[in-house]
Amino acid sequence: MCIIAILSKPSKIDQPDGTVAGYRSQILELENALIKPSYKSMAADSQQFHSSQIVFLEHNAARLYAEVVQFVESRGLCWVRPIALVTSEGDWTDGDRLTLQDLQDGSDLMCPAVLFREALDMEVLPVLARLGAESKERNPLSHRHLHQFIQQIWQARPEVFENKAP
Repeated sequence: MCIIAILSKPSKIDQPDGTVAGYRSQILELENALIKPSYKSMAADSQQFHSSQIVFLEHNAARLYAEVVQFVESRGLCWVRPIALVTSEGDWTDGDRLTLQDLQDGSDLMCPAVLFREALDMEVLPVLARLGAESKERNPLSHRHLHQFIQQIWQARPEVFENKAP
């Protein structure tokens, strides 16, 4: 991502001394505003997802990573194909500290789009790398974990699952 900023000389009110440190402070504030948007604002701004996009649904310390099959705009739903259920004790980008449940051979899901957020490449690449490196032995408990995770979401956010048909 490229950031282009046009900074004018700060007024005496903004920076009484007009120092380089003052300019650096303005640049850092601008970078923080542009580079580190909150997930909440990202989710609100981008409710339309596209096929093959990687998204995640987060609850407590777990994330369900999935590939968008189709975004059903008229109903506000996402048809997704689960990739992995991931738990983390800290940084989501540290692939060694993630616990993964491989869900690639499971059933697709249809969930309200408001639950999903776009997965950033630095978050999803460690997950995909681990899935590719690990053996492809099927774990029958993986799908049970997915079922429990979805039940927890239903219990925590019942309002998003209500049928709002006219």
